[in-house]
Amino acid sequence: MRVATFLLMTACGASHMTSSEPTAPVPAQGRENAASPTITAPATPITPGAASDVDAGAEVSTGSILIGEIAAPKTFNPGPTVAALVPDFLSCYRKVRASAPSLRGKLKLRLVVNESGVPQSVTGEPGGGANDPALISCLGETLKSATFPKPGGTAIIVVPMVFRP
Repeated sequence: MRVATFLLMTACGASHMTSSEPTAPVPAQGRENAASPTITAPATPITPGAASDVDAGAEVSTGSILIGEIAAPKTFNPGPTVAALVPDFLSCYRKVRASAPSLRGKLKLRLVVNESGVPQSVTGEPGGGANDPALISCLGETLKSATFPKPGGTAIIVVPMVFRP
């Protein structure tokens, strides 16, 4: 009886817990070696009634990026390197949104990393609302400045992203 009461109290109490911090998804069973977790960059809150940075032509100060599960060879984990670049990705998104305020949506980047961990090329895969040449160029330069772990040969990875204003 005590165990049932404890479980009921725990279950009821958990529903009232809230947090403003994003949480990482729990990996599916049998996927402990997934290439990377989902990564998010928090959005900057918008002050109601404030003048829009888009109107002023300045860099936009809001937006968020969600990085999905990265497709990569099983022995190569680019996730930590990509996660470290999220602030730079967000800066790229904000810069491009200054001239394209409606920019949002999905984008898949195809990245070729050589045997030394140096990115050789970055291209956008067809489709997606955020498939903008200026955004892909900026994200590509950011990725090319990074050094990845050595993949044990040439590795092709696909980084799915979702951009939100």
